[in-house]
Amino acid sequence: MVTSHRSAQPTSRFHLHRMAKHSLQPELGRNTLKALALITCPLLVAACSTSPAPDGSWQDHDAALAQSLDSGGILLSNQAFTLLGDARVPSFSSHDLGKQGGIGFLDLDSGQESLTFRLLLNPQVNGFAAVGHSGKGSSIRLDIIPDEPSTESFTATDALWISQPQAGWYTIQISSDSPMEGLGLLAIDSGSWDPGLLFGTEADGSAAPPSLAPPHGAMVHTWLFDDAIPCGIVATFLADALGYDCPFVPMVVPPEACFNRLALGCEAGLADLDGDGYTNDVDCNDADYDINPGADEIWWDGIDQDCNGANDYDADADTYVSDSYGGADCDDLDHYTYPDAPEFCDYVDNDCDGDIDEDAVDADTYYADMDGDGFGDPDNTILSCTLLAGYVTNDLDCDDSYASVNPDAVEYCDGLDNDCDGDVDGDAVDASTWYADMDGDGYGSIATFEVSCSPSIGYVADASDCEDTDPSTYPGATEYCDGMDNDCDGSVDEDPLDGSLFYLDADTDGYGDPESGISTCDSSVDGYVLDNTDCDDSDASVYPDAPEICDDGVDQDCDGEDVACSLDPVSTLAAGDLVITEIMQDPAMVYDSTGEWFEIYNAGGFDVDLEGLQVVDEGSDIIEVTGSLPLYSGSYLVFGAELDSALNGGLSVDYQFSDTFTLGNSSDEIYLINEFGLIDGVIWDNGKTFPDPSGASMTLSPDSLDADSNDLGENWCVASSTYGDGDAGTPGSANDTCP
Repeated sequence: MVTSHRSAQPTSRFHLHRMAKHSLQPELGRNTLKALALITCPLLVAACSTSPAPDGSWQDHDAALAQSLDSGGILLSNQAFTLLGDARVPSFSSHDLGKQGGIGFLDLDSGQESLTFRLLLNPQVNGFAAVGHSGKGSSIRLDIIPDEPSTESFTATDALWISQPQAGWYTIQISSDSPMEGLGLLAIDSGSWDPGLLFGTEADGSAAPPSLAPPHGAMVHTWLFDDAIPCGIVATFLADALGYDCPFVPMVVPPEACFNRLALGCEAGLADLDGDGYTNDVDCNDADYDINPGADEIWWDGIDQDCNGANDYDADADTYVSDSYGGADCDDLDHYTYPDAPEFCDYVDNDCDGDIDEDAVDADTYYADMDGDGFGDPDNTILSCTLLAGYVTNDLDCDDSYASVNPDAVEYCDGLDNDCDGDVDGDAVDASTWYADMDGDGYGSIATFEVSCSPSIGYVADASDCEDTDPSTYPGATEYCDGMDNDCDGSVDEDPLDGSLFYLDADTDGYGDPESGISTCDSSVDGYVLDNTDCDDSDASVYPDAPEICDDGVDQDCDGEDVACSLDPVSTLAAGDLVITEIMQDPAMVYDSTGEWFEIYNAGGFDVDLEGLQVVDEGSDIIEVTGSLPLYSGSYLVFGAELDSALNGGLSVDYQFSDTFTLGNSSDEIYLINEFGLIDGVIWDNGKTFPDPSGASMTLSPDSLDADSNDLGENWCVASSTYGDGDAGTPGSANDTCP
């Protein structure tokens, strides 16, 4: 054992003496130990007894002592200290025990090579000695270790002496490499002995003289105890070194005063050898102070500190050893965690398989919600401790492949049980009303109906039959002169198939409009006639064989054409008979090459055929009208670059001039001439006096429609009305009023 030095008291209080081996040679056996009786007065020892005599004295003390010696296992100590063993004391007989002057010897014939004692010194102790002996001549190591951290520890071989020791608890450890035979312990509480003389011999080998005994007045208290004799009996006496009288004063120490729970043995005859407060009938290791039923268990150190017999590597008592110490228990602090344990939803690997909460016995059932409508499929479930994505807690979905099918869904006419009530298309919000068709004419009566997604046999969607017992009566049926409302329009016999046809004569010219005929069962109808040959029932002058007016645009006699009147030739035109009234020289919505045009007005008071009229400018541009081109008095005519309205911006052009004739955007001129000279002309001047618009025509004010007024730019303005694709102008009609 290695000596440990704690925080020491001042060294002057302790004196350690190595006792020379010749002071007590190992070969001094039991008889030699007996020879160490230095005090001639016999030491009176009161043996333990289970109960005192009725008068309070102790009976037959010598007999009791003899009995105790014969029983073996006696340990003698001084009341200046208390000596407790760590195991049952080995058996030995009375001659093995040498005692004198507070010395106790213990023979260890059991073959033990180590022993540990707990020792308590009271404050009156002035000195303490210990001697060890091995029967085979081997040295014994003595270690004395105080509990008090401030007290020094000591180590010696065979024997040691401590003077002025600190009161308190000590642990005495003895060890040898061969079985030990004896241990002597001495404590004195007054006087001063030289330990060398105490345990020594004279030079001639004889015992030390009585004069070396303890000084008069040394008080020795002796306890006698072992496993077989109850504790608690203390004999107090005076050892008088000058005489042989030893007054005996017995004293009983109550059981509760038996040191360190030795009282537990006072009734049962048990011992607490390690002084931990538990007797050896319940203490599983009475040689270790830290091991007893009340100790705190230190798990996984291989020691059963609390004596409960539990496997020290199974801290949670689940019968499985911790996996840190060769077992399979992955959590040795949890009684419910071990291999093959039931798995619970507790975020713990209860069955030690490496997975957490799998197949837990308290897992919940969740239902797949494949269509994401919040309702689960009762036939597609999982057991899980947590709600997983794609699963719900209810099993109410009757078709998990359609999000539109669930208990909260609206029922529609779609062949599905949308609301999971077991009724397909029942009470659908888009159900139709069907009506009974009793006569089979395809039309039902509003009086009898049903609401469903599809009609029952004999039901139709139409409810407009006014007589559902007659298949010839229904909306749209042919009306006959039969006194019935065959077509269900609320009128009887109107426009019958078998009636007479009459035609509206709105202008009362005796001729009817062929587009406004009616059939009736009557022989006459006010405002109607049997004739249907009027070509214009809004004009009483128009009817078959009516007088024709030539070239008025009206077919008065309904023969399909107007009678042409005679036209004056262009040669009859004089200056001012034609007037240039509008010019589009720069269109914006189409190209100039297709969108240019100009307009002329017949101010001469007679109709004229413009064939042969020439239109020129001061350059090489020239137009000569070929073919008949009528221009009636007071009418307008448009010359344009393109006849196709899809290309010219939406114009209606009366005559197309060639692509060699163009209108200058900024300035140019137009002259109308015949064989006798100039009829009219306009010269525009790049915006100086005439307007110079783009995307709109230059238009002559309606109050200046003559050949003189159109010479002045001040009488022209920009057109405001739009035509065709969006350019501004009034081609072929009266001009916009200038501001």
